[in-house]
Amino acid sequence: MIPLAANESFSKAPVRVADLDGNGTPDVVAIVGGQVQVLLNQKLRPPPAPAPGNAGVPVLPGGSKAGTATNPLGGIKYGGKSVTAGHGGTLTFGTATNPPTASAALTLTLPAKGATGNSLTTTQSGKKAKGKKKPVVLGAGKVAIPAGKTRPLTVHLNAKGKALLRKGPLHATLTIVATGTDGKKATSSSGVVVKPAKVKKKSHK
Repeated sequence: MIPLAANESFSKAPVRVADLDGNGTPDVVAIVGGQVQVLLNQKLRPPPAPAPGNAGVPVLPGGSKAGTATNPLGGIKYGGKSVTAGHGGTLTFGTATNPPTASAALTLTLPAKGATGNSLTTTQSGKKAKGKKKPVVLGAGKVAIPAGKTRPLTVHLNAKGKALLRKGPLHATLTIVATGTDGKKATSSSGVVVKPAKVKKKSHK
């Protein structure tokens, strides 16, 4: 702030520099002959360039950066190619972490011929259907991962999956559709071996 007065002493006041119009560039204020003189700088200040390594880039909710693509599968870790069925036919294949994975949908399928040797092709009027053989869905699961959290990737076997698993291990395909924190989706498929849970034998004395 520059004080104003009627006397001439304020004509000797120094020049003041301040951004008066809020455009990001400095303006000049001076008192000449007891009158206030204002010179506005009409040039806009250029936006600052981002530092190396994407530092200074705005961060979006969920951890992704504006203008950068995230890999939704980057937060998924598999527990291995083999998994044993748990209580109630629950299978745990690994974990997912947010960021970058916000949610994941899992589907477990079996090809037209499984490890047990049983034919799983759909039939029509007692005959095998012609054309492409459709895989049999053994189970599915869906998990949402809150920001900054890690959640297990689980699949719940359906009745068909439980029935086939009682006959022995199944060589199945696990498909994961992951959604990133920026809404982008990515799909991954891998072969897995599903083993039946071990039954504890009671000892008779």
